[in-house]
Amino acid sequence: MGGNFKVRCINDGEFSTLYTSGKVYEISDGIFVFDDGEEIDETINCVEDLILYTSAGWELIEEEGEVKMKDLRRLLKIGYIVEHIDGKLSRVEMNENKELIISGEKHYYPLKGNLDKNLEYDEGVGDWAILGIKTIYGYSKHNGYAHKISASGRKVIWKRQEEKSPTQLEIESIELEQRKLADRLSKLKEV
Repeated sequence: MGGNFKVRCINDGEFSTLYTSGKVYEISDGIFVFDDGEEIDETINCVEDLILYTSAGWELIEEEGEVKMKDLRRLLKIGYIVEHIDGKLSRVEMNENKELIISGEKHYYPLKGNLDKNLEYDEGVGDWAILGIKTIYGYSKHNGYAHKISASGRKVIWKRQEEKSPTQLEIESIELEQRKLADRLSKLKEV
């Protein structure tokens, strides 16, 4: 028997007729149903299984609407590209000790002992926080560019939900009020 949970498609991948980006899907007893009504051949126990068996990107939906996964490090594979908090790109590689490493023009560090299960840098305070991972991109679809550190031609496997600061939330609230006032003013001018 498989898992019971809800996921949201965050990237519909190559076969966009099978799933829809932004749509919420429910996995019941490990059964995932495509948009066309067909069921996936594999038993799905967790969101990581769904990512493994489909060409799309998925995020787990908790009952409160929170997006959470047991260990996001499981999503990192050799050849994937990651975007750090500071916007710099790095490649996931393996060193001679057969350990996964994050290697890029600006950042280089072993995965083990540095990234926590939420893909945040363990010493993620101050300047070190930029080493956390914001986006994971899958394999390159452009064979000639597979060796470059580029997100071009790669599907998004996972993307961190950006948290808004209290200041940003207040700005958005004020902007909304301004739009409402502008609409009311426009209607009054028409009369």
